[in-house]
Amino acid sequence: LPKKYQNIVWILDCSVNGKYLGINNKQFNTTPFLSENTHMYINHGTIASITNCSATTNIFLMGMGAKENLPDFDERLLKNPNIFAYAKNAGFKTAYLSAQSQNLQFQNYMTKYDLVDIDYFHQPTSIDEKDNTSADELLAGYIINYLHENEGSFIYAVKSGSHFPWQNNYPQNEDLFQ
Repeated sequence: LPKKYQNIVWILDCSVNGKYLGINNKQFNTTPFLSENTHMYINHGTIASITNCSATTNIFLMGMGAKENLPDFDERLLKNPNIFAYAKNAGFKTAYLSAQSQNLQFQNYMTKYDLVDIDYFHQPTSIDEKDNTSADELLAGYIINYLHENEGSFIYAVKSGSHFPWQNNYPQNEDLFQ
């Protein structure tokens, strides 16, 4: 079948409740650009976390799992095709972009075997520990650049967001609690 979408960008944001995003709740004006440009994308809303840990939630999302798969004693999510394999089978180029990890160290239970179905894998080679406040802005730039160079892509992007260590994710001069 022909592709239904030109590109799919799946953005994961740890520790941010989707109900506080303006694109999901008109009560908040937290995403003005996205709210004004709804014609440019399809928003499928929020997804409930599978667990209270980003690593296990991410492996469930990458492994196409659901709450019904718990407990996963047979490690089905680690043995079956991941979302990248499905995207490649659908004719998409695949990319994994992360602002949360660095130095090409795998996270979220990923292994070298996951790279088989990932065409482009990017993590920063280093993050200045004193100023990680721009990690998500840099990630947005990588997404934009990737889309300009690669049509027909599935991008799995992991934001730094509010992830620990939290004190590195916002400017120190904005720090309310010292």
